[in-house]
Amino acid sequence: MDERDVLEEQLEDLLAAGATDAEDALEIALVAGMAARLSASPELLRAAKVWSQTIGKELLEEAWPLVDLEALQDSFDEVLDGQHTDEEVEEALFDVDELVAAAIWCGQEHVVRGLVKEVTASIRMMPDLFSPLQPEGAAMVQLGTVGSHYDLYDYWFAIASIPDTDH
Repeated sequence: MDERDVLEEQLEDLLAAGATDAEDALEIALVAGMAARLSASPELLRAAKVWSQTIGKELLEEAWPLVDLEALQDSFDEVLDGQHTDEEVEEALFDVDELVAAAIWCGQEHVVRGLVKEVTASIRMMPDLFSPLQPEGAAMVQLGTVGSHYDLYDYWFAIASIPDTDH
């Protein structure tokens, strides 16, 4: 089972369970955003979009103001000290990446623009820290869905441009 299959299964389960609060709605948006980026099943993505524009609309509107961008930025900044494992650096980046995918899916790009600029600047200043992610970055920038949102996925382009040192 590849990542797209896993995301499709998660999204189906989340939609079937329904969202009861803003946190549930944001979880649906996170999974739907990542699934959309990987060009998941059009029928499933259509169902998620209908949900987001009908019964999920109000919950999503409540969810975005609750997102703690400062805490997310702080978590990302914590791994920049060079004292964290490659896995911890990866996890911090993926936390940002999930939110960016959700923001794009929800049409809330403005919410994450500042965060993306800060993260991208950090990656460009400390490429060695992110070099283990270079192969993933190179694969991500090949996705049309990433290229069409270059400004928001600039961190993947920064990572992809790190010289591959066979990590």
